[in-house]
Amino acid sequence: MTDQHDWHDARFRETLRTLDRPALAQETLRRIPAYVAGYRALCRQLEALTDLHRRYDLIVGFAIQWGLSFPC
Repeated sequence: MTDQHDWHDARFRETLRTLDRPALAQETLRRIPAYVAGYRALCRQLEALTDLHRRYDLIVGFAIQWGLSFPC
């Protein structure tokens, strides 16, 4: 989540036009400081957990908070 491009750069805007909805959503989310901080905190928490149910609960909570869905 560190490669950030300038939204005003014409080449980057052209790249954005080629993205599908999920990819565009990810590009948008990764520029929101609260999302990035939450994602990093989630990763730290997951590293420390071995209980699969607790890991699942953390991921679901994060996904709901940010309106994420993961179709099967």
